[in-house]
Amino acid sequence: MRFVVCLGLLFGCLAEPSQLIKNRDREGAELIAPPIVEQTINSYTADKYGWTLPVSRAPGSKSLAIVAGNAANNPIIAKLGREGVDVQTDQLGEEGFRIVTYENKSRRYVLLLARAPVALKYAAQELVFFRMPVTKDTASVDWPINIQKIPQFSYRGIYMLPCWAQHDSVAHWRRVLEFNSELTCNRNYFWLDGFPLLPQYGGEYVGTDLAQPANVRSLIALCKQLGMKFLIGGGWDTWHQRKLFHGDVTRSISYYLDLFHLLPGAEGIYLEPVGEGAERTDPAESLKSVAGIRKLAETIWRERPDFEFAIAAGKFNPKAYLDALDAIDRKRIYWTWGWGDPTRDHALAEHPLVLRWHTVVKMSDWHGSTDAPRPDETALPGFYTSYDPGMGFGNTWNGRGYGVGTGIPGPREFDPYTIPYFAHEYWFRERVWDVHATREQFAFRLARRLFDADMPPEAIVHYLALQDMCHTPAKATEDFLAPIEQFTNRFAHFGTPRNLDTIRRMQEAIAGFRKVRRS
Repeated sequence: MRFVVCLGLLFGCLAEPSQLIKNRDREGAELIAPPIVEQTINSYTADKYGWTLPVSRAPGSKSLAIVAGNAANNPIIAKLGREGVDVQTDQLGEEGFRIVTYENKSRRYVLLLARAPVALKYAAQELVFFRMPVTKDTASVDWPINIQKIPQFSYRGIYMLPCWAQHDSVAHWRRVLEFNSELTCNRNYFWLDGFPLLPQYGGEYVGTDLAQPANVRSLIALCKQLGMKFLIGGGWDTWHQRKLFHGDVTRSISYYLDLFHLLPGAEGIYLEPVGEGAERTDPAESLKSVAGIRKLAETIWRERPDFEFAIAAGKFNPKAYLDALDAIDRKRIYWTWGWGDPTRDHALAEHPLVLRWHTVVKMSDWHGSTDAPRPDETALPGFYTSYDPGMGFGNTWNGRGYGVGTGIPGPREFDPYTIPYFAHEYWFRERVWDVHATREQFAFRLARRLFDADMPPEAIVHYLALQDMCHTPAKATEDFLAPIEQFTNRFAHFGTPRNLDTIRRMQEAIAGFRKVRRS
C-alpha cells in the first residue's frame, strides 16, 4: 500500500513534553517492577542503547520511579491508590494494561498497571518502544501519559516452519521467539516434523539443534517465561506422516502422544490435516482421520484438561469432515482457516473458534491473506501470522526454501528485523490491538520504535518506501534509490546502536534491490 506520512504530524508528536530519565552524567529514574517487566525493559535498553535502568525494591534517591503491578501485589501502587490516584485494573482482563503518570511534591511516577504478568510485559513494551524518546545522549519519557489498551483479538498465534531452515541454531530460534513476544503473539505453532526427537519415528534432519529434546525444551521454557504458549506443530495423516506411517492413523496418534510426553511444557498441538488445495474425496477416510484426532485429543485431555489444539481447516474440507471435527470440542480446539477466507466462507457458522491466517507474501488466491486484521473481521476470535523461512519473507534476495529438497542446505539464521518482514509484522501487531489503527498512526509509532528521537522525520518515510517496494523490487529505479541511499550514508554513523541497526537494514535493502535488477 502506497501512502504519504504527514511530516507535520511527526514533527508535532516528536515535540511532546517529556521527563528526563537519563543523560550522559546521571540517571534520573529507577525501576520497581517484577522480573518480566525488568527483563522486558532492561534487555531492550541494553541491546539498543547500551544502558539499563537501576532496579529497586522501593523508591530511593531517583526523582522518577517506573512502578509495575496493581494495588493487590505492589504496596507502592496500593499506597498511591489510597492517596487518590486512579490505579484500577478491574476492567482490563488478563491482557489489558494502563500506563498512568503521576507527580506529587517529592516524586514522579510512571505506573504500569495490569492484572497479570503478561499484560505487564505488554505495558513495558508500550513504554519502552513508543513512549520513551531516546537519543545517543539522553532518554526521556512522555509526560503526561494516561492510556488504556486491551487487545482487539485475544488469540494471536504465529505459524512457524523450522523445517525450511532446519540447520539454524537453537540460539536463532530463541531470537525468533523473542521477536514473536515483541509482536505480542501468545501462541507459537512450532513445526517439528522431520526432526528426529523420537528415534523410533525417524526424521530427515539428523544432527540439527532441533533434533535435541533439551534444546526444544529450552525453547518451551523461554515461551513460558515470556508469557507465550508453545504448540507442538506438525502434519496429520498427510505427506510426512503418509511417508512414515503409510496411512496408519494409530501411528500418528502414538507419535503425538510420545511428543506430548517428551515435551511436557508444551501447552498445545498444532495439526495440519489434508485439505490444502484439493478435497479428500473419500468420506470414510476423512471421518477416520477425524476419529484419530478425537482419540488423540481425548487421551491428552484426561491428563491435561486445559491442553489446546489448533487444527488447520479450510474451504477444501467437505462439510461432513468439518461437522465431525466441530463435534470433538468447541472450547479447546481452534480452527486455523488456512485455505480460503473464513469470513467469506462463513466458517464461524461451522465452528466458534476460527482464526484468520496472515501471511507475508501472497502465495495463492486461497493461502491466507497479507492484510493486517480489518474492521470487518472483528467477529473472529483471532489471527495467526507466519514465520516461514521458505518464503523469503517478502523479498527475493533473502532466497526461498521451497524447491530445494528439504529447505536451505545450511544455516540461514534469518533476522526478523530484516526489511520488509519487521514492518509487515509490526503492522499486524498494531492492528490486532486496534483494528482501526491508521497507516499514519502506524508510521509515527514505527518511527519511535526504529529511530532515535533526533532523527529527521523523513527517516520513516524512506524506511517505509523501501518496505513497500520489496514486493516489486525490479521497479526500484536509481531515481527511487538514490535519495534514500544519500540519507542512509548521511546517518550511517549517527546515534544509538538501535538507530545504527535500522540504517544498516535500509542499506541492506538498497543492496538487495540492486542485486535483483542485475540478475
